[in-house]
Amino acid sequence: MEAKRLSDMTLEQLRLLIREEIQRTSREEHELQYIDGDLSDFPVDQWGSWPEHLSLRREDMYGDEGR
Repeated sequence: MEAKRLSDMTLEQLRLLIREEIQRTSREEHELQYIDGDLSDFPVDQWGSWPEHLSLRREDMYGDEGR
């Protein structure tokens, strides 16, 4: 693609330019999948269930002042 001012490019030309730049700089296939919205390989930590005595009520966290 010849050099153009970004302000003179159409939206489709900008999309193409961005996609080409991403492909040029990406080193792994899953980076491109993440950009396209695929989160199937996103790491997830499992920490178990919440403790039974845990209360996330505002009154319990901040006391009587509610701040």
